[in-house]
Amino acid sequence: MTNLNTSDPNWLSTPLQKIVNKIDNLSDKNPYNKFAILLTTGAFCPIHEGHIEMMELAKKELEDQGICVLGGYLSPANDEYVKYKCKNTAISASHRIVLCNQKIAKNDWLMVDKWESYYNDKDIYFTYVIKRLKRYISKHIKKIRNIDLYYVFGADNADFVFDFTKEGRCICIQRPGYENNFQKISSNSCITKNIRIILSKYSTSRPNKSSSSMKIPDLKERPLYPDMSYLIRDEGNITIENWTHNRQISGLSKARENLLKNLKLLIKEIFYDPNRQYNLTIQTLKVNEQYKFFKKNTKNTKNISLDLYCKDKYVIDVSREFAISDNQENAEKIIPRPNKESLSRQIKKIPAGKYVLIDDDAASRYTLSKIRKMLLGKNIKIKSTLLLSRINNLKKINIFDVIDFRDFLIGSRDGGLVVTLPNGKIVRSPYTLPYVSNITRAKIPPSKDMFFSIKIWELNKKFFKSLNPPILLKETDKSFQQLMKYIGFKSNTPMENICDWHLQRLKNFN
Repeated sequence: MTNLNTSDPNWLSTPLQKIVNKIDNLSDKNPYNKFAILLTTGAFCPIHEGHIEMMELAKKELEDQGICVLGGYLSPANDEYVKYKCKNTAISASHRIVLCNQKIAKNDWLMVDKWESYYNDKDIYFTYVIKRLKRYISKHIKKIRNIDLYYVFGADNADFVFDFTKEGRCICIQRPGYENNFQKISSNSCITKNIRIILSKYSTSRPNKSSSSMKIPDLKERPLYPDMSYLIRDEGNITIENWTHNRQISGLSKARENLLKNLKLLIKEIFYDPNRQYNLTIQTLKVNEQYKFFKKNTKNTKNISLDLYCKDKYVIDVSREFAISDNQENAEKIIPRPNKESLSRQIKKIPAGKYVLIDDDAASRYTLSKIRKMLLGKNIKIKSTLLLSRINNLKKINIFDVIDFRDFLIGSRDGGLVVTLPNGKIVRSPYTLPYVSNITRAKIPPSKDMFFSIKIWELNKKFFKSLNPPILLKETDKSFQQLMKYIGFKSNTPMENICDWHLQRLKNFN
């Protein structure tokens, strides 16, 4: 049975950022007065170019008719359906979603909706997927109303048109090898005269392409090298300072340490390999040790710090902004940390000269490269970069990933990924489903994505349950409060209840 809790539009499981971007970029002279969003469902076992081509042709068909397409979705089916359809070649939802996201990585309008496959324990008919997505869009997209949702399918499924004679909208794309199917519905006047149904003039160009004939790409769920380290940055009690009022710091500190210990055990469990083909070491990287390293190596230099904790005279409070509930492989852009002044104002305060640039880690070097370009325009030269994750004995090790513990302590000070809500507000989200993909943000194996998020919510519930008086939402990081209030929680809600709310919607799907 469909879990009605996750069909609630307040369950932020579907990305919207590309639609929001499209709307924001519409000029005042925009010629369109009709708007649409496209959706297609299927096994995607695996996804191939024909799927993308079909969606592109549907978009072109609508644009030919003067309709502006704001975005589109690929909705991979539930595992139950895929196992029935694909038998021995079936692959899991997490695997299929990763492949879908890889396929559309550079596409500026298509997104992957995980709701159908991740948050339902049974196969559901596509018309229910349509109705749920319409409610979701209506709830979160406010700038443009009355957006039509078109369901897209190929002529191999031409009979789907009969589900749209009285409600909804659809586009049927021609497909070589299925001319008879298309001709059959084209000769039906009840179909051709129905404004809800579009029989496209376009046809896909890949007649022999099908998922069943394709080799399924493998997912590398393990470290690349035999010996690597997974680093967890431990910020100490800084992250719980907001919760010390009316609570003993010793009790808070003990609960925090216990959560950190359990996070390390969880990551070790997730990457456990009975064949011992590799050795992944889980190490703690303490902020106070980083600070000592920072002071020792910057005694005689002028410095600009991008780090939240190792600060100097000149600081740039910068964050990467990500799309909420999306793949989050890459940032949308760099922005000031929440509640900080603009980057240009911050940089304006730094005198021209030569500096060492300080940062915690540089996995993608995205932030560093963006900041360097901004500084060059102000006659500020960066002569070297000091990475705080490479302190002392960590200089020569192979680092698999570096994560911040505060991102997994829900509601902690400055904790969580900086993401954009559909209404444009910048908030912080904990590193858990449905908001954050730990496949990309923490290199968690796709097959463990759901399991990992459930465990994070459970560990946090245990943390908050151990404290007295209970921590309330209004005591958490303000940016996290904004996220929770957006989905309907009140300021006086105990954090234990918030953990429970999320767990109820995740536990059935592990």
